[in-house]
Amino acid sequence: MSAPDQGVNSFHDPAAATRAVWLGSPVFRYKGSPADIHHCLPEFERQPFRLPSNGGASGANEALDAIVRLPMETQQQEIPIGVVSKGYRLVHHQEVLNAALRAIASARIDLNEVTAELRITQLGERMELGLRLPESYKFDPGDDRAMDLRLIVINSVDGSTRFMAVLGWLRFVCTNGLIVGTTQAQYRRAHIQGLEIEDVQDVLQHGLELAEVERDRYGDWVTAEISGDQAKRFVNGPLKDEWGVKAATRAYHIANTGLDAVLVPPFEKCPPSEKAVKNGRHVPGAHAPAKNLFDISQVLSWLAGDRRDLQEQLALDTVTWIPAGDPWRKRGRTIASAADRLAMVQLAVADEPTWSVSTVELERKGPTYSVDTMEELREQYEDDSFTLVLGQDALEDLPNWHEPERLIQLAALAVAVRSDKRQTNPELEALLPGLSKRVIWLDMPQVRPPEYRHWLLEILRT
Repeated sequence: MSAPDQGVNSFHDPAAATRAVWLGSPVFRYKGSPADIHHCLPEFERQPFRLPSNGGASGANEALDAIVRLPMETQQQEIPIGVVSKGYRLVHHQEVLNAALRAIASARIDLNEVTAELRITQLGERMELGLRLPESYKFDPGDDRAMDLRLIVINSVDGSTRFMAVLGWLRFVCTNGLIVGTTQAQYRRAHIQGLEIEDVQDVLQHGLELAEVERDRYGDWVTAEISGDQAKRFVNGPLKDEWGVKAATRAYHIANTGLDAVLVPPFEKCPPSEKAVKNGRHVPGAHAPAKNLFDISQVLSWLAGDRRDLQEQLALDTVTWIPAGDPWRKRGRTIASAADRLAMVQLAVADEPTWSVSTVELERKGPTYSVDTMEELREQYEDDSFTLVLGQDALEDLPNWHEPERLIQLAALAVAVRSDKRQTNPELEALLPGLSKRVIWLDMPQVRPPEYRHWLLEILRT
């Protein structure tokens, strides 16, 4: 990647910039005017994908093309950076920048008041372009950490990432430049012939309309003061019912201290506001103690994006990890010893106070079956309900397990989803009638932020 032209400021010195990586490639960051940023964008060309030849003609691949970066001031030769299919649409970074600027201009926004920020990989194959709209589009909640409205566009010329355009509020929340925000409108497409980058204009226009409404709402939230008792009733009621005890406990602690919370023993049955916790990490953007609905909205917004673990999604009191004793389907294969597997699981759960390890299968003689383990646990903890967590591949393989019909009667199945498919295979349902009613789908690796705005009105009613 070439050095920035005069007038373009690097966020960091080059050595620091290359510490950041994007899909394994070093990343450089620049900021300046849109015209300045334009000079930082390399040009690319689509060429036949063929091997170099010594004098003779080399046959080209009929299904694939090569994407080649053209010579630049500091690099006087062509550099191949990727291989794509014939149906791939090459979208140049300059083309994306120009489309974004046309969209901004069509909204009657002065381009001279727009600042640009660029993150781009060393060879230029991937870029993230941020265009910060003028000062008049800012919202200041009164804590000197204004929310900027930005159009962010992500593009790759080698197909390694999807084309994406997002308009959203971004807020600087600490001295190292960390930002948090909410999305107003977005557009995502794979690089195929149907991709239309001019749709960026629709994203901007629709997003600006939503942003005006959102800014007014933020203003109302800032002026809507809340008491400690109102916040307490909210987390102990609607939030606990919707997100579970652990998330509600974290929200209450963040609202009061600005710090995340980690539950600690004893795990007594009590409202989330009374749970024993220890301080966790600082939560960016949190104003503590929370005094108004805007402060609460920032807590919920951050927490919605951070609720990653299965315990919160399922609202489980505890999670028990059970190393397999004698896994009968892996006989004849070399696997780690039982002692090693137990040690690895114990290390993995050591920092989670609500997680534990059971040796129930390691202590059982002969081949170990999940159905027998669930039967034993149900007898030991007869007042508790159980959820067995497994992956999507394991669900598909369930008919081959030992007594799967009895297993699904003993426990619900929480299935970690690796795709958008959220229904059981009809063939599985035919083999195991009633299976679909016992499956709980898990978002992995993170939960999509839910719509929480209606809860804020609930706080005022309590």
